Amino acid sequence: MTPNKKSQTYRDLTNDLEKKLIPINQTYFSDLRLYLMTGGLFNDEEQVDAQIYNIGCDIFEAQEHGESAEDFFGKNPQKMANEILKEFPKISWHKKFTYSLYLVSIFWFFQLISDLNSSSGLTINVLAYSLTAGLSLGSSVLFFYGIQRSVYLSTDNWLKKSKVVRFLILWLVACVFIGLFVVITLFTPKLLTVNIPTPFDSVIIVGLVLGAVGLILAKKVKEFYPSIVVILALGLTGLLKRLPVIKNSLTQKEFIYVTIGIILVSYIIYLFLTRKMIKKQTQDSE
Repeated sequence: MTPNKKSQTYRDLTNDLEKKLIPINQTYFSDLRLYLMTGGLFNDEEQVDAQIYNIGCDIFEAQEHGESAEDFFGKNPQKMANEILKEFPKISWHKKFTYSLYLVSIFWFFQLISDLNSSSGLTINVLAYSLTAGLSLGSSVLFFYGIQRSVYLSTDNWLKKSKVVRFLILWLVACVFIGLFVVITLFTPKLLTVNIPTPFDSVIIVGLVLGAVGLILAKKVKEFYPSIVVILALGLTGLLKRLPVIKNSLTQKEFIYVTIGIILVSYIIYLFLTRKMIKKQTQDSE
């Protein structure tokens, strides 16, 4: 059995086990599970899932003997989780590089299909792509860190009490990310560029969109399912810019506003689906 299949087996067993827990133990375990999952991005996936399953077994066994999860593991699960995270073996640098490359490649794809130029085809700014790589890695790490830190907020914390505040924070994060993405795209000096003339740019966009979405679905890389929304959105904006009716009816500035709007909405959906996916993994398996 491959590592990924072993991890999925542990998740399936954990999901079945969690359903047997009483509500108070489910909440305790669900929070602990989410904290460990988001805190172990570069830890060995199989080890993380195995440890989570073992914790679930311990809680269920304690429940069978009349103890709650809090009685068994204590009232400070965050401290315990931090100690567990320290013990997890790290994945190799090769795997870290591979995972990072997967992530960066998706954002480079976003950059690629948003870099259309109606007069000279597709222009690739090498420096801009380098900055986008840094932005994608940094924002992803911060996003998962934010989810992890939000798990054990105190009950009177304003983030914990208000869904509206959480939504506004999410919207602000999306605006900042999109703003930085647009700044990089529009204002990075063109010190080194590669040009692809029309109509090959449109062919490349269609091929990349279909290829990327097809690859994600074919490989069943569930972690990247939310990215499909942004891929389709950016592919759409790239093709729209090539349509004569759009070029004739909108100024360049107006089209930039349209592009930002489409990308912003798609990124909000991406964040929402990513968070929902992470929470779903703590409840049931697809």
